[in-house]
Amino acid sequence: MNILISYHNKEGFDNIIPVANYLKEKNYSVKLLDLCSFYIQDSNDQDYFENEKIKLIIQNKNNYRNTSKIKKIIFYIQLIFLNKKLFNSYDCYLFSPGGFIEGQISKQFNYKKKHSFFIEGGLRAILLAEYPDKPKNEIKETFLNHVSRHYVSGQGNKAAIINNFQNNNSLPDKIKSFGVPRYKSLINKTIQYQYKEIKNILYLTTAAEYHNYKILQKWHDSEMVILNSVIKNSKYQYKIRVHPRDNLKKYKEFSSSNITTANENSLFEDVKWCDIVVTIPSSTFFEINYFGKPFIILWPFNYNPDVFKPDITSLKLLENELNKLDRDKLYDKYEQQRVFRDSFINPKTDKSDKLIAEDIMSFF
Repeated sequence: MNILISYHNKEGFDNIIPVANYLKEKNYSVKLLDLCSFYIQDSNDQDYFENEKIKLIIQNKNNYRNTSKIKKIIFYIQLIFLNKKLFNSYDCYLFSPGGFIEGQISKQFNYKKKHSFFIEGGLRAILLAEYPDKPKNEIKETFLNHVSRHYVSGQGNKAAIINNFQNNNSLPDKIKSFGVPRYKSLINKTIQYQYKEIKNILYLTTAAEYHNYKILQKWHDSEMVILNSVIKNSKYQYKIRVHPRDNLKKYKEFSSSNITTANENSLFEDVKWCDIVVTIPSSTFFEINYFGKPFIILWPFNYNPDVFKPDITSLKLLENELNKLDRDKLYDKYEQQRVFRDSFINPKTDKSDKLIAEDIMSFF
């Protein structure tokens, strides 16, 4: 059995490798397809699977999300026709996370009546809140239409997807909430909440520009102007953690002491430094909570009231919100967020690599 496995960022790598190792132990042939360069991401594999790597014939160093439709069509033609022989030599396809390339490859496997398996990179925030550039009713079910299995972080994530795509009757059987391997380390190092007076605030930026969400990006840029003003007149200490797929140059107006990046510190280190985190809807919710810290949700657009409610709609309101959070309110906020976390992350996540691998094996 020959299995093609791909990833295009660190989260995908952390999901894929434990499953690939389990399959190798069961004598499955595994080949690793590193798609990081296509998504302008650093490769995380180093020497991992050095003798089992393959490459697409085409190489593209541009973020095709921001290219013209004509260039995307050319890219698609090259992707499919130049690599047809490559795709035909594999019995199934496993990928994490999803993207345009993965969607097209899984479509080719489906056309050949071969199985594809998708491990969610994390929580799709768009299922919780309506992005202004991408309303819910415009979300395409690319992966759901072409994969045999869709593995998600937990039951809450599964329910959100099914609710979002109510016309797809096959979803309940396709989606498995085994957990995703990249969250294993979170569960194993859970930190209990301890009250601290709020002094240090961590703000997490977005990858809106990378995803070509122009309306969201314009709003976020205006919020950064507000935040810069807030910081200059604040009694609190601030750090702005720039998203790995955000443009660091946009934050040159801030003091360098207020900026932190993934290249400097892990998310764990930055969250450990702060007393509370400010973020837009994101799968980072869970990581913050596992690290024992509460968070404030910033969001001015539509959202799913059954899942969460924004705390503020603009950073103009941030310090007023912070000043209202006494010991009891902070504890209540953390506990509510912990319940939310536990509904979206399977408590058996530490066994997710085995559960996913064995489920894949059951198809053959």
